Amino acid sequence: MAATRGFDNIVSRLVGIAAEQNDPAGLAINLRDSKKGMAAIHRAALRGRADCVRLLLTSEPKPNLGLRDKLFRTPLVLAYEQ
Repeated sequence: MAATRGFDNIVSRLVGIAAEQNDPAGLAINLRDSKKGMAAIHRAALRGRADCVRLLLTSEPKPNLGLRDKLFRTPLVLAYEQ
């Protein structure tokens, strides 16, 4: 939700906490919602939240840019459509 709304400070803090705790799996960066099949990177790209996209791309683990939503769109396609 933070990535969707463009809350860079919250996204940054969540990424930082996962790194501090040495728990990259705790970030669940590739977790997709059941309604549209979108992960955080999809939502940030869809809304044009470039700063959030950058933060997610620098996180560990890296988001899977090959994930497709239920309409078969990747985050790159969603960003391009903006």
